[in-house]
Formats: sequence, C-alpha cells, structure tokens
Amino acid sequence: MLYTFLFDGSESDPGMNMTIESVRNMQVEYGALEAQEDTDKELPDMTWSEVKDKVEDGAYVKLAAQYRTAEGEYLPVYSYLYKEMINTDAFIIAEGEDSSSLGKFSGAWFEGRYYNEKNVIEYGTTFEESLEEHNPVLVFRNFKITLPELGEGESYYYSGNWNYHYQISESGVCEGYVPFRYNKESDSWIAAYLSNAIKHKYADGTVENLDKSLYMDQITLTREQVMQMNLDYNRNVNPEEYYSYDGITEPGEWIQDE
Repeated sequence: MLYTFLFDGSESDPGMNMTIESVRNMQVEYGALEAQEDTDKELPDMTWSEVKDKVEDGAYVKLAAQYRTAEGEYLPVYSYLYKEMINTDAFIIAEGEDSSSLGKFSGAWFEGRYYNEKNVIEYGTTFEESLEEHNPVLVFRNFKITLPELGEGESYYYSGNWNYHYQISESGVCEGYVPFRYNKESDSWIAAYLSNAIKHKYADGTVENLDKSLYMDQITLTREQVMQMNLDYNRNVNPEEYYSYDGITEPGEWIQDE
C-alpha cells in the first residue's frame, strides 16, 4: 500500500500534497510490478476452525498480502495466531460449537517483533518508534514467577481472556500468553491477568486469592527495565517457520525457510 488517505486535511494526508509527478511515478511503479502466476489448481476452502487446529498453542502465519517499506521494497506479511480457550462454565457455548477463539496481538511486542493495530508484524519497527504512538503491550509466553511452595494436592492458576483458567506449574511457569499493559500512574508495565488475582486452590477444592504482596514486584516492569530488554531484537528478521495462507500454496502448509 503506497498511501493511506486520512481525509482530515492534515499535511500528512496524501490527498493534500500529491502532485501530477507523484501520481505519474506511482503509475510507473505499479506498471513495473511483476504479478505472481496463478496456481494451476483450485485451492480448497478454509475455515477458522481449521486455522485454529493448525496453529494450536501458537504459530507464525504468512498472509496473502505484501508490506511496502519506506525504501519501496515489497515484503511478505506475517502474523502470529494461537488457539485461545474459552471457559465454558462462564460463557454459554452451543453443543458441538468450538469452545475456543483465535488469539492474536495488536499494538504489542512478542518475540522481538511489533504487531500493529491490524494484527500483523511491522517489519523494521524499533521499540522506540512504537513508543512514539503509544505505550505498547508486552507479551510473554510461559512467563515464570516465584511463588510459595505448594502442598500436596494444591495448585495455582490465573484467569486469562474469556475467563479461561491457566495453570501455574510448581516451578512457577504461567501457561499461555501473559500481556504486560502500561500503567500510567506508576509509569510501568504490569501483567494484567496476574495482577487481577492468582488463585490458590487447596486439596479440598477451596480457592483463595493469593496475597499480591508475594508477587507484584515480579509482574511489574519499570520503564528503565523495559528499555534495557532489547524487545525489538527480531525487528528485521522474518519468521523462518510458519503456516502459509498466502493464497498460493495449500492453505495451512507448513513452511521452513532455509
């Protein structure tokens, strides 16, 4: 996409500063593009359930789109998807209906890459550049914290999106994807789901909220800490392994780039 028209009259709106020459150059550039040949076979239909079954706990996917860099280079578009479970005790799910949603990232950093509001990876974006727009979400998978030792038959868990109960292992590994959201008052990022309450389930089935003073410092990242974490380490690196939904290969084909 060469231009995004804002229709707000601002200087950054292409409609306010385009010239005959710029339109001509755009037409020449488009005319020089080589379209990929259509596949010689009709690709099968695809359902969201099939996508969720493919990505399962999480995987990169290649989409049927291209991203244009500031230098005019066209790059493939990737995202990251995962099956997000729904607590069927808290939400009514029709019999036979898939009790999961498709998880994705927006305005967030995960594994060294920035995901914009369209849920796709923004190639080359630095962490500092993302801060110019807003304070992005920081997502960590299988985040680990230290909690009091459990007794026999006891367990810890926390409620994520869709009120699904994610377990916390005896070694303190929190299942699922833990988002750290910006807190303006403390100028820090706090693990949203964990700060709501970590549940301590006893052997007899009773459940209590764990004292937050035991772990709040572990789920809080100061701005100084965040700036030292090298969160954009993969900003110029495309995923090497992914499921392809680019409209050319078989939907859901597993690709490993060399």
